[in-house]
Parts: sequence; structure tokens; C-alpha cells
Amino acid sequence: MLRFAITASSSAPAARLADDLGRYLQAALHHRVEVDVCDSFAEVADQLLEGRATFGWLPPFAYVRIARVGSVRLLLRAVRARQHGYYSVLFTRADSRLRQLGE
Repeated sequence: MLRFAITASSSAPAARLADDLGRYLQAALHHRVEVDVCDSFAEVADQLLEGRATFGWLPPFAYVRIARVGSVRLLLRAVRARQHGYYSVLFTRADSRLRQLGE
């Protein structure tokens, strides 16, 4: 059996998400898949590093962090709307002295 670790989506109940995703992966992979809905990306990372999950869904930053401390590798990446890059934003507190990345 394969174990897939993910975090819960705020747009769908976790149990339904896990059931639907598990059925889809089983059909696509022709192998039994158990989906484990974790409370955080840190929990997904722990499951991967400890061998409790066969594969997991992580954002790029979380992957970079755990790849430095453990034996994990990128299996595939999502391509959304034919975009081949990853876009994100950085925030700081409104009263922070930081105003640009060079500071």
C-alpha cells in the first residue's frame, strides 16, 4: 500500500478530500493508496522524512527545507495554466523597518 500525505483544503471537508483523492490515485496508479490528511506541511515533511508516507504534497519552500536535511526528491511538479514557474509573495509587518529585499 502507498501512503500519500497532504494538508487539508479549506474548501472541502478533509475526509471527503482524502476519500476522493484516494480513489483517484488508486485508479491512476493501479495500486492501493491511503491518503493521510495532515494538520500542517511540517507534519507532511515529518511523515516523508520518517518513512511513514510514500509520497506527499509540499509547496516549493517546504520541499527545499526538508531536502537539505533528508533523503527526499522531487517526483513531479504541478503546472497551472501552462505556467512553468512558481509565483509567490513575501509579507512583513506594516511597522517593520524592511521596505525592500535589499535591506
